[in-house]
Amino acid sequence: VDMAHIAGLVAAGVHISPIPYADVVTTTTHKTLRGPRGGMILCNDEEIAKKINKAIFPG
Repeated sequence: VDMAHIAGLVAAGVHISPIPYADVVTTTTHKTLRGPRGGMILCNDEEIAKKINKAIFPG
């Protein structure tokens, strides 16, 4: 799930978080969170997290 456009609403508690319902959630830090340009990948499954980490940091 990409929650980049609703991340600020989720952080404020006015929109339901997709994190408990999705294996992987992505968002940005610079859209509704108003931070520096960046991104986040959130995962609640250790095996999936290891695969994502290996794909992003292969070394």
